[in-house]
Amino acid sequence: MRLGLSVGFLGAAAALVMSAAPVAAQQGQFRIGVVNTPRVMSELPAVASAQRSLEAELGRYRTEVDSLERTLQRRQEEFQRNSATLTPAARTQQQQALQQSLGAYQQRVGQLNQLAEQRQQQLVAPVMRQVTEAIERIRREQGFSMIWDASANFVVAVDPTFDITDRVIAAVRAMPAAAPAAAPPAAPAPRP
Repeated sequence: MRLGLSVGFLGAAAALVMSAAPVAAQQGQFRIGVVNTPRVMSELPAVASAQRSLEAELGRYRTEVDSLERTLQRRQEEFQRNSATLTPAARTQQQQALQQSLGAYQQRVGQLNQLAEQRQQQLVAPVMRQVTEAIERIRREQGFSMIWDASANFVVAVDPTFDITDRVIAAVRAMPAAAPAAAPPAAPAPRP
């Protein structure tokens, strides 16, 4: 419920700002800039470099997942081959062991997915800080009252002269390279 109220409040506030914008703009007091952050990110070499680093690191995770899948598949095939010759108690025991192995596999895949998401955030965070700094600097230097992200699908139509995406790209490219993210933490070892 609280989220609904917040979204409603933001919508009402945005409508108020948009209705006041033409009058304020005529008085030279209110300027809105628009930036397309996905486009900014897609055009920055640092983001491509971070993506390559992430892909290399994910290769290790994929290798581990593939190995776990093969082991699980082999155990399941063994069970199916031998189930006819097993006693009911042994069959139940092996089924339970297979279920435990499947649960452990799913848990490990979840851990690795979480690690991959965290690592992606670590790698992109320095570039996002630079983009944010560039947007704020352009807003301040060029007298914008507000910068909206066009990718948020909140703006229905905008005068293209308000789009500062190219200026943000140029400003980030002019900055010194972002410090690389720290090395990834070692993935926790799977439980036996």
